[in-house]
Amino acid sequence: MALVAQIEGAGGRAVAVVGDVKEETLAEKVVGVSVERFGGLDIAFNNAGLTGEVGPSATLTLQQWHDTLETVHGPGQIALTR
Repeated sequence: MALVAQIEGAGGRAVAVVGDVKEETLAEKVVGVSVERFGGLDIAFNNAGLTGEVGPSATLTLQQWHDTLETVHGPGQIALTR
């Protein structure tokens, strides 16, 4: 991951955990990797989004809204924050 390499190149420590925030098990994976690599998890940058259809609200289907708000930006964020 380019950002991890950039952080480490500047003397910092970082790890990227790739997964699907719609899967509740990702939270366990994030914490497990953090404990293994750093000895714990003090802060998490919760940044998730979807790639796909974008545009003015009026042009998106109800399913696209559901996928974005109710799946990724709602429960996905909450699962990782808990």
